Amino acid sequence: MTSRERLLALLRGEPTDRIGIQIRGVHVWNDRWCASRHESFRPLIDAVREHGDWAVGIGFEQGFCYSAAPVALHTSIEEVPDHADVEHHVTFIDGPQGPLRRVVARSRVGHPDMTVEHFVKTPEDAENLLALPYEPLRPDTARFLELDRTVGDRGLVLVGLGYDPIGEVYELLGTERLAFWSVEHRDLLHRMLGEFLRRRLDVIEHIAQSGVALAMPLMVGHVGAEVVVPPLASPADFRDFVVRYDRPLHDAVHAMGGFVHVHSHGSISKLLEDFVAMGTDMLHPVEAPPLGDTPLAEAKRRIGSDLVIEGNVEISRALDEEPEAFRRRIRETVADGKPGGRFVICPTASPYPVQLSDRAVRNYLTMIEVALSDGRY
Repeated sequence: MTSRERLLALLRGEPTDRIGIQIRGVHVWNDRWCASRHESFRPLIDAVREHGDWAVGIGFEQGFCYSAAPVALHTSIEEVPDHADVEHHVTFIDGPQGPLRRVVARSRVGHPDMTVEHFVKTPEDAENLLALPYEPLRPDTARFLELDRTVGDRGLVLVGLGYDPIGEVYELLGTERLAFWSVEHRDLLHRMLGEFLRRRLDVIEHIAQSGVALAMPLMVGHVGAEVVVPPLASPADFRDFVVRYDRPLHDAVHAMGGFVHVHSHGSISKLLEDFVAMGTDMLHPVEAPPLGDTPLAEAKRRIGSDLVIEGNVEISRALDEEPEAFRRRIRETVADGKPGGRFVICPTASPYPVQLSDRAVRNYLTMIEVALSDGRY
C-alpha cells in the first residue's frame, strides 16, 4: 500500500498492510525546514522521508478572532522592572466600546512567551469583543490542491483550522478566568462559543463550496479541547464546552467528505467516548501515565474500532530513554496498538531540541524499525 492508501484505509476502518508511522514535527516535505535543521536530524529526516506516512499540515491567515475584518491594533514594548531578561509586549485593540488590552511577557533568552494579561477580563470586555466587525475568512483553497499534488501518494494534506471554539475562548480569557466564568458567566461563555463555532462553519462552508474536497482527500484538524480536560474541568463541562460545539463542526467536515484530526494532550481517559461522540476520526496523542492517564491497550479496547489512535509514545522517552528499554517499550506499544488496526504510532510532540543526541536519533530510528517489522499484518 502507498502511504495515502494506508492512511485513508485507517481513517475508514479498513484493513491495512501495517500500522501507520507518523513522526510528528519532522517536515520532510519542506525543503526549507530540512535545510534549517542541525545535521544531527539528517538520519531521522531520511528515515521519515522513506518510511513515514505523512500528514502534511497547511494553515491559513486567521485574522483576529477568526475574522477577516480589519482591526486597529497597537503594540508597544515595555521594560519589566527587576527582570532584565523579560520584556512586556502590550497590545491594544480599538473596540466599539473602548480599548481591549493584552500583555505578553517575552523572554530575551529563549524561554516561551507567557500571557500575563488577557484581552477579556470582564463581561463588558467580552461584549466589546463580540461587537467588533466580523467578515468571514476565505482561505485560498488552491494552495491545498497544490500541496496535495506535491504530497501525492506519500500521505494526506491536513488543513489546520487552528483553535476550536473553546480554544479561542481560552486564548481570550486564560485558564483561571475560564474556570471562574464556567460558574459565574456560563451563558456568556456559550454566546462566545456559539459565535466562534459560526465563524469556523463559515470557513468549512467556503472550503466545501470550492470543491476542493472532491478533488483531493481532505483531513481537517484543530486543537483546543485540551484546555478543559480533567482536572481543568469536569467531564460534564467538557461535553458542554467541547462536544456541543465541535460536533457540528465535525459534521460539516464529514458532509463534504473530509476527515477530522483532533490534537488533545492531558488526562482524557474519562473522555474517550466523548471524542467518538463528537465525530473525531483521528485522535492524537492519547498519552499514557505519568503525563496522561490512558494506557494504549485500554484506549484500543474502548474506542479502537471507532477512530484512529495516533500516538502513545511520550516525547521525553523518545529523546532520553536508554535505547534497549525504549526498544522494549516500542515493541509493547506496537503489540497494544496493532490488534484491529486503526493505529498510527507517533510521538506525543515534535522533537524540540536544536540538536538531537545520538540516543534520540537511535530511539527515533528504532521506533520506525520496530513499527515496520512488528507492525505488519
